[in-house]
Amino acid sequence: MIGEKDFFKWLLDQKHRDDPVGDLASFLEEDIKITKINNYYFEELTNYLQHGPDVDFRVLEILDEAYLEWKFIVFTSEQAERTKTLKTRRELFYNKLFTTWSRCR
Repeated sequence: MIGEKDFFKWLLDQKHRDDPVGDLASFLEEDIKITKINNYYFEELTNYLQHGPDVDFRVLEILDEAYLEWKFIVFTSEQAERTKTLKTRRELFYNKLFTTWSRCR
């Protein structure tokens, strides 16, 4: 399962995007070089941005948008993994059932 700190890593990986999320990621990457902080939970990151010297509430909106996007990616990824696991279990069950049935014939 993906943890909250993975959001920060994901966000920094978005620095090459040509949109507000990419701009935020670039800003944070530059800021990290100054502050030497290398990981944040979402709440810590929100708090950090709220109390920065130049608070812009649009930045917090962008952070929320990025977090929702990340959560959607995590959710769909976890759903795909569950589906894959279920499919594998089902295949194993049917293979075992078929093997058992073949022996009985």
